[in-house]
Amino acid sequence: MRNVKDYNEVNMRAKWEVSTHEKIEVARKGKRVSQLQGQAEARLLARKRQLAGMLNAEMDGWQKEFSELGETPQEVKAGFQARAIALRDEREAERRAFVDSMYKLQWQNSCDDGRLLNSKATIGRVMTDREEQLRQKAAIAEKLAADDEAISKDWKERIDQLEKKEDAKDAYRAQMEKEIKGMLDTQVTEHLLRKDALKERQAQDAAEELREWRAAKDKEDAKEAARYTEARARGLETRKFNETRLGARGSVIEAQRAEDLQLLNYALAKEREARDAEQAKKNDEKATTKRYQEYLRMQMIKNAQDMSEVDAVRQAAEDRIWKAREQEQQDRVDKRNALWQSVDKSRQAQMTLKAERDAKELAEYLAPPSDYQAELDAVAAKKESDAAQARLDNQRALLAQKGYKKKLAAREGQEKYLESKVMQKVEAEHKFRLTQMSGTVKTHFPNKHTQWYT
Repeated sequence: MRNVKDYNEVNMRAKWEVSTHEKIEVARKGKRVSQLQGQAEARLLARKRQLAGMLNAEMDGWQKEFSELGETPQEVKAGFQARAIALRDEREAERRAFVDSMYKLQWQNSCDDGRLLNSKATIGRVMTDREEQLRQKAAIAEKLAADDEAISKDWKERIDQLEKKEDAKDAYRAQMEKEIKGMLDTQVTEHLLRKDALKERQAQDAAEELREWRAAKDKEDAKEAARYTEARARGLETRKFNETRLGARGSVIEAQRAEDLQLLNYALAKEREARDAEQAKKNDEKATTKRYQEYLRMQMIKNAQDMSEVDAVRQAAEDRIWKAREQEQQDRVDKRNALWQSVDKSRQAQMTLKAERDAKELAEYLAPPSDYQAELDAVAAKKESDAAQARLDNQRALLAQKGYKKKLAAREGQEKYLESKVMQKVEAEHKFRLTQMSGTVKTHFPNKHTQWYT
């Protein structure tokens, strides 16, 4: 206990020393920051005073120089304004000229007819240049042909020398291949013997595996048949119980029989689907087994000496087949249970609806009849008046539509006439611009300026 108390005292004293040290450090840093801020403000004030002195000296010199010119401030100002206005007008004229040129260039680039004329002029220039290039190419080809002839002569001499060396190498190679062929024939014979032995072992293993699979399948089929018989017996017992409990009237019994027959047909259809699916699964398993056997055969041909890899592949395939078979069996059990629950739930819902329907029919049979003739007459009169009003509204709407269509046709005719006049003017301007701005060969492509339109 004393040791714990001493430890706590030491720990508290250590914490106090740490916190005191941190506070002292924070105070020291704050003092240092305040000192640096004071020094920075003093230097800033000194620079401001020095800058003010420089500005005052510059202002005094400018005033002295201005007084020695012999002009009034108004005259100097007027001169500055005149030069500024002249410079502004000059720059504005340059800007407008540049903008106009860019708009013209944009029109040239976007005009198909102008580009067609430029293309024809460019093609003419290209054809002329091409003819010159062909003449130069022919001269170069003649020179290259003479060089190739000299090189070919030298090359043939070297080829003759190399052929002699290759003939000697071929003779030596034929002798070596004859010796190697004898050794390879011996190895092939031994390999064929090992492959035959391996094929016999594989056939025995496949037959054993097929026998085991058939035994397991027969056992599973027997279990499935027993479960089906048991489920059918439970269904018959349930049906008999329902018939003895619900037997009241002949029509009700007949309706229940029809419903039970429909449910039974549905269950039988589901059973047939399950059997068909099982048969399809069996066929799939047979095909899978054949593909697996073919795969093993090909694997044995490729890797006859590596039996460990073949065993691993076969084991993996067996595990996959058994896992799929177990999953399929579990799915069949789950589907059968779900079907039974669905049938039972549907039957209970039918019984509840039947009871409610019988009660409602009994209440309607016991309720006194009511007279609806007055209400029916009022509804018929209202429908007739609404139909007459609708016919009047339709006639007014048709007249209004005819007048609107007539005005719209007149407006469209005027718009077409104006549009034709505008098109004639635009075509005339377009032809004039084509004669002035197209049909030239462009050989200069300067760097494009950005934001020329501002």
